[in-house]
Amino acid sequence: MKYNIKDTSLEKALANGCNIPFFAAKVLASYDMDVIKDILDYHQQGVVFNTMEQAIELIDKHINNNAKIVIMGDYDCDGVLATSILVKAFKDKGVDVGYYIPNRIVDGYGLNQNIVQQFIDKDYDLIITVDNGINALDAVQLALDNGIDVLVSDHHAIEEDMQDNRAIYVHPAYSNLDYYISGGVVAYYIAIALLNRDDSYLHALAAITLISDVMPLEKGNRIFLRKALANMQANDYLPIKSLATGFIDSGMIGTIIAPKINSLGRLPDLYNPNKLVRYFCSDNANEIKSFAKEIEACNNHRKDMTAQYFASYSEVVPSNNFVMIEEENLHEGLIGLLASRFANQYNCVCLVATQNGDTFKGSVRSIDGINAYEVFKKHSALFDKFGGHAQAMGLSYNKENAKEINEKLSNDFKDIDISDKEYQVIDVKEDDLSIDNVKSLRYLEPFGNEFEAPLFLLKNVLVAQIKHLKGNIHHRISVLLDHKAVDVMVFNQSDLDIKVNDHVDMIVKLGVNEFYGKEKLNIIVEDYKIQ
Repeated sequence: MKYNIKDTSLEKALANGCNIPFFAAKVLASYDMDVIKDILDYHQQGVVFNTMEQAIELIDKHINNNAKIVIMGDYDCDGVLATSILVKAFKDKGVDVGYYIPNRIVDGYGLNQNIVQQFIDKDYDLIITVDNGINALDAVQLALDNGIDVLVSDHHAIEEDMQDNRAIYVHPAYSNLDYYISGGVVAYYIAIALLNRDDSYLHALAAITLISDVMPLEKGNRIFLRKALANMQANDYLPIKSLATGFIDSGMIGTIIAPKINSLGRLPDLYNPNKLVRYFCSDNANEIKSFAKEIEACNNHRKDMTAQYFASYSEVVPSNNFVMIEEENLHEGLIGLLASRFANQYNCVCLVATQNGDTFKGSVRSIDGINAYEVFKKHSALFDKFGGHAQAMGLSYNKENAKEINEKLSNDFKDIDISDKEYQVIDVKEDDLSIDNVKSLRYLEPFGNEFEAPLFLLKNVLVAQIKHLKGNIHHRISVLLDHKAVDVMVFNQSDLDIKVNDHVDMIVKLGVNEFYGKEKLNIIVEDYKIQ
């Protein structure tokens, strides 16, 4: 375990100059000066989409003609909430619209010709895509050729010559934005233009997608999410609150709320993700609370299935910084989660694929410092479908190409130097570990991509007691830091080698748990080294 203790010498100046608590100032001082300036000085300009006026004119035309409108979404958190945002906006305008969240196993990703044909058969007059569609040229053309208007709203990378000028495209590339936003935020800007007013609930839904889709929390995204978090804490948004387990901040969204929303899209053979749209658009408290329990059950099922699959592959050995796992019986909705677990476990690039006949459908996850997309892109001819970004991809390929894919990627990744991760940490002492201090970090929210939550170093703590939980997978450890006794948690560590009376350096995240009105310091171990 390597770490670098970050310089916090600006803490006093920031505490005094920014009027924030000293511990929060200490943490803020640990970031690069460019990040500090962005947080303190950035002012959001008005967001302008070049085609928004055309988009609203098209929607209004169909509303005035009592036409049939359908919202075509996606099965992840971003797509589900983007769909919910527009469905709710139409509902608030007194207009009922259809909507469709595709089944990842049956339909695959995004708008395609089969789905368009279903819309043709149901006599829809306008298709609005959210979080998909920017590169679905064949599907868009099929709709247009059959007299259906198409409004595409998306945020994914645009491939060349994949747009039809008969459709309208609302996309960050056609705006004054100089940073990335989510599909949910694009949908939100359409919604408020349609309603001709802001809406704090729709704003909150859109903000969740910035976290779930790992958008950079810089510039306007930071302001957008910060405002939404304040609204979530000031208002009783029951569909959001019912998925949380405590104070709603970026960590709660990223680790609890978004995974629950994603879980239905991962298991569409067991749960219907379309019900999520009704959930987020509902005003019925009993209906919301009832379905929140179903979402919880689905997420627990997803976690159990993932753990079982992961345990069955305990003998995986990476080769040349790369591991490729193919299995006929893997559930398609879990391959991305498994790829992420293997990548983190073995510090390598991981491709996990499930087989259906002669076709493999796979997910790729990378690690810090490796742009896996650029490596895979060199061999795109070997894949039937291929897309994504530096750290995550989805793809499919024929089994006859499997051996060549493995050989070429293993050869490419073997030349990439993967050094041990060096954690950037803030040294904390006994007096730093208080509930008030940790709660003061909320002044700096939101944390996320490009403004990661801080990591702290507990130096040379003495292990006083260990309690093993859930079949020795999780562990509660009582340690002494200076003269203070604190409990820390180690999760998903079946081979814990810490013993009572060991002296250990621990890298941790700090939080506050709230349970039945009582607050407790929450310290989660990210890594450790026995002295």
